[in-house]
Amino acid sequence: MRVNKSGWIKLYRQLLLSDLWQDKPFARGQAWVDLLLLYDKNANRLQISQRELSRRWGWSLTKVRNFLAELQEHQDLELMQEQKKTTLLLAKYRFFQEIAYTKKSLASAVNWQKPEALKNKQEKEKNSALISNQALLDFWEKQR
Repeated sequence: MRVNKSGWIKLYRQLLLSDLWQDKPFARGQAWVDLLLLYDKNANRLQISQRELSRRWGWSLTKVRNFLAELQEHQDLELMQEQKKTTLLLAKYRFFQEIAYTKKSLASAVNWQKPEALKNKQEKEKNSALISNQALLDFWEKQR
């Protein structure tokens, strides 16, 4: 089976009410999408206890903690833990939810992960553009 790796689909939050969705235990990918569906786009965060995630997903607390730590390690989210709740900031939420993503939104998502590499790439592109612009000006100057 070929998998289309480009583009995106819309998922409505009503999916959360589906019996198919609520079947436990959740798969890891299902848990990741669950976080995206629960995320408060206006507040740009999700506040929920790890115990609640454990109940939602049908997982042990240890498995929830390990999963969240893995997502944080991969820079997919940032965790801020308080006494009875965890605040999750999803790194690329707005990028995933753009109706028509542009170079700017793509750059901001990449920039969150690899700021130094992106700056170096942009600098090289800028220098390359300056060189090609100068070559074009030289060419037209010779044509006169």
